[in-house]
Amino acid sequence: YTTTAVYRFVNGTGGWSQTRLDTLGGANNLPLNGSITDIAIDYADVTGNSIYISMGGQGDYRHVWHFNGTQWAQRSGPSAGHANSLLDVQHNAIVTDPTNTQHIYVGADIGVWRSTDGGANWASFSENLPDASVMDLKLHPRRMLRASTHGRGVYERLIDTASAAGIELYVRDTQLDQGRFTTVNNLDDPTDMGEVVKHWRGPDIKLDTPDAGGNYQFPLTGVIDFVEFTDILNDDSRQVATHATATIITRVYVQVHNRGVTPADNVQVMALLANASAGLPALPAGYEVDVQNGIAINNANWQTLGIVTLDDVRVGFPKVASFSLDSSMLPPPASLSGNDHHCVLALIHHPDDQYLSTQTNTDQNSKIERKAAHKNLKVVQFTGTIPPPVIVPFRISNALLEKMLITRLTIRLNNYAGRVRIYLPHLKVDGDIREFVSNAKPNDDFRDFHAWAEEHVQMLKLNQQSRNPYHKEWTLQRQKDIEQVMNMNIMFETTKTKEVIIDKIHMEPNSYSTIFVLFDRPENAKFGDTFDIEVIQQDVEREMEVIGGLDLRVEVKPEPKEWKYFLRLWQRRWRRKGDTIILSRLYNSDDEYVSPEKGGAITLTFPEMNGLTKPVKMKWHRRWKAYYYILRGTKTFGHTLIVAKGSVDGKKVAGGKLMVESNVRRAFT
Repeated sequence: YTTTAVYRFVNGTGGWSQTRLDTLGGANNLPLNGSITDIAIDYADVTGNSIYISMGGQGDYRHVWHFNGTQWAQRSGPSAGHANSLLDVQHNAIVTDPTNTQHIYVGADIGVWRSTDGGANWASFSENLPDASVMDLKLHPRRMLRASTHGRGVYERLIDTASAAGIELYVRDTQLDQGRFTTVNNLDDPTDMGEVVKHWRGPDIKLDTPDAGGNYQFPLTGVIDFVEFTDILNDDSRQVATHATATIITRVYVQVHNRGVTPADNVQVMALLANASAGLPALPAGYEVDVQNGIAINNANWQTLGIVTLDDVRVGFPKVASFSLDSSMLPPPASLSGNDHHCVLALIHHPDDQYLSTQTNTDQNSKIERKAAHKNLKVVQFTGTIPPPVIVPFRISNALLEKMLITRLTIRLNNYAGRVRIYLPHLKVDGDIREFVSNAKPNDDFRDFHAWAEEHVQMLKLNQQSRNPYHKEWTLQRQKDIEQVMNMNIMFETTKTKEVIIDKIHMEPNSYSTIFVLFDRPENAKFGDTFDIEVIQQDVEREMEVIGGLDLRVEVKPEPKEWKYFLRLWQRRWRRKGDTIILSRLYNSDDEYVSPEKGGAITLTFPEMNGLTKPVKMKWHRRWKAYYYILRGTKTFGHTLIVAKGSVDGKKVAGGKLMVESNVRRAFT
């Protein structure tokens, strides 16, 4: 920004040299005495010696000038006051189009103007701009002209399109995504220094899970706006709640944008839930018709959380749809910690901006379709000083319906300090699987996996007979996954490795394989230590294109409080047909019974049983040296959860749970 002075600086062999340009040209020099506000390259000149400038001030309509390397000429239109000339107002910015070298754009105190003939004629290019000065212009390589206004924000326009779309909806795959082009992974994340963006971390999808006190960030029955979604709502998608018996609701929020110039009413937002996997299962063929017609999609792989309609979705004011995720819809938990990995997919439709994608590969669809996005995250927590290993199952999938897939699986451990064990089902490769696994050695250590599998399968079977069962199809899939690994008896282990690669896996069309990874707690880990793990699935035949992924965070949690008392809880059949007796003992640290004479007491609650909502006190049997309670009834009930609380002198000291196999429908003392 100078006052009637233009200089060219050249960095030559002898250093920088300076040449003043505005005085060149003799009679055709730059005659005006005013402020020079901007300079743009004339791409029509391959020598690079030609430029355009814009000038500020008032009193002369000639605010754009061209220098061809030797002399100057005005490029502001035919004449002052002509319909095709620039206005005599302050001009602040100028840009030229490298693709169409005769196209020039200027920003002035009154709008944006365009010339398509090198400045010989001009026309307004200000449709939908506010009544504000345009202070700067930038031409994006993706063919978008962006204008920065004084106090009214930044606006953009596609320069190769005759008119803007009326309604143009989108949900973002990454923080950099604007729904214009295919999403690119691994670019720097502008919101998280040192991190990169991934298409399975859709920022327009957030979850709100209750805390330990049952409190949510926002009321379940309410709605939130885009400010609350962006600035207040913390994303809980790494700690989605599931429970063995109780129903827990997680709130799912989806933010929808409209880039079009017309506010959109009746925007249909569909949210779907998929079983956890690094490579997501395929969407059913023809699913786009269901999306268009607002018909729920429910099959073995996908369940619809809901369909919500949004009104008044307009530029700069996105709207947020909310859904309820019932814990009974979640896949069985990977461990008894109560957390599980999952995926939520959002699909958007409007009659004037229809959902037309027929792509059934979920990962590919999210990257190429602006009206589709998904979120795919999980956190794993350790508790205690000597815990069992944490077991994380995840899937690799071939979402292609008619084509084989050759894929690579990379588990990026980032030098995780503990031992990692990987248990495989049958994976089809061209040879011995051991030849295709890098940075991990084969072993036969199945003891921990067998123990976990036995307990996990038993838990799933009991859960299916409870009042709040997990999704039946996903439960059966998990049991089958475990059985396949047990039958193959193939595992690998590694310690302090950057990554483990399983290469060139051949997968049948529309198939998946579940892999189980066991994380041992690092020996010297301290409370608060975290370890980020990343799972990547790639398509070998498409230049290692990333087709799926999963993020894990292994976090070391504080040790639990050491109980000075221990409560044991069990059941027996009573002599009367149909009755069940519940027995319990309370022990102190010396392994002695704590009877009522010593201040002991045990109460029971039945969370799932009709007719009994208040705690009941167990009686003491002197001969048995145990507390007891009789369940009486004759009608079939199935499995009943009982929760026990042991106290000494009125203070709770121990607790326990028991799943009772009973035919009791009601409880009687």
